[in-house]
Amino acid sequence: MRTKDQDFILGKKLYLKSSFNSNFEDYKLLESYLGYVCAECKTNLDKTMFQEAVATSRDLKIAVPGSLYFLVCEFLDMTPVSILSTQIDDVLIVRKTKRMSSAIRQEYRTPAERQIHRQEYVDFLDASQYYADVFQRMIDKIQALIDQTKPSIENVLNQGHF
Repeated sequence: MRTKDQDFILGKKLYLKSSFNSNFEDYKLLESYLGYVCAECKTNLDKTMFQEAVATSRDLKIAVPGSLYFLVCEFLDMTPVSILSTQIDDVLIVRKTKRMSSAIRQEYRTPAERQIHRQEYVDFLDASQYYADVFQRMIDKIQALIDQTKPSIENVLNQGHF
C-alpha cells in the first residue's frame, strides 16, 4: 500500500488487515484514509510543484475513481498550462496574482533587507486579497460530486439526465 500525505482531504477511514496465515495469526493492521476530495496547498506554484501534483492526482484517481483533486496556491510562479491531459480537477489561485518578481525578491535576502523593505511586502500582500469566488468554485465542484453520488429520481427527471 502506498500512502501520500495531503494538505486537505475529505475522506473515509480505511482499515486493512493482512497476514500470511489464513487464521490471521501475526497479522498486520494498517489504518489509512481514502481521499474523495484532496487538495495540495502551496504558497507559490511553480512548474516542479505542478508536475508533482500531476503525478499525485493520477495516483489518486487510480486508487479512488471519481474523486476530486485540487491544486490550491496563493501566487502563481509559472506560465499557466492546460490541465485537460492531467487528473487535476482545478488549479485555484486564491489571490489571483503572480508571485513577486525575482528581481524584487532579491531585495529580501537578509533579515536586515527584509526589515528595510517590510512595508513594500506588506503593501504587496494587502493588494493581493483572497477572492471568495475562487473558493466558491472549489465548493461548487465538491457539492456537484456529492449531488452526483446519490441522485434522486426527482432531480434526474427535472434535469433530464444522470
